[in-house]
Amino acid sequence: MRLGLEIHVRKDPLRFLARMNIRTVIDVGANEGQFARNIRDLLPHAKIYSFEPLPVPFSKLENAFSTDLNFEAVPLALGSIPGDAEFESNAFSPSSSFLPVNDKHRKNYPHAAQTSRTKVPVSTLDLWARDHILEPNLLIKMDVQGYEDQVILGASETLSKAAVVIAETSFAPLYQGQPLYDDIYRLLRNRGFRSGGMIVNATDRETGEMLQADSVFIRDPIGR
Repeated sequence: MRLGLEIHVRKDPLRFLARMNIRTVIDVGANEGQFARNIRDLLPHAKIYSFEPLPVPFSKLENAFSTDLNFEAVPLALGSIPGDAEFESNAFSPSSSFLPVNDKHRKNYPHAAQTSRTKVPVSTLDLWARDHILEPNLLIKMDVQGYEDQVILGASETLSKAAVVIAETSFAPLYQGQPLYDDIYRLLRNRGFRSGGMIVNATDRETGEMLQADSVFIRDPIGR
């Protein structure tokens, strides 16, 4: 007898990665390890490098993976120029960025309105990678709150070895001066990636406008 009840089991939208033989994951903007925990379930044997420049979330990140011998927490921010730089440390740490939040951000995320400035060490991904052996296939994830273009500009060599990039992209600015989806797509298209879809993760609380998505970019074997 049918009772008119439908049960939908939500599957992980990134489960396709399990069949791509990903051996190395570069997690840029790790915060407390939210992405790393999810990807560890999907890729139990991959080496994960998680980058987080702020001391408090970095400590939580290290503690969360203290028994994982195939994990390394890296206390750095990544960008296009190495050195030290001023960083907007947000009261809601996942919203921390090199860029100041704007009014749309404050309206949609009032708990993320308060920031303080601090100095953090910055490297480029290419410079860091020269001292590390990164086994293919390589997955690069970027969630750096509007600073994704700068990470890409400092990562041309490493991106050339990547099979997949997952980047948080915005369709309306939430930070001052941030690039939008088209800008990130163009940068990655020029480096040999095609769009592989997206996972919507934020909409405007009043208008329903799409604000952000985790966008997937896959190495294009044709290279066009």
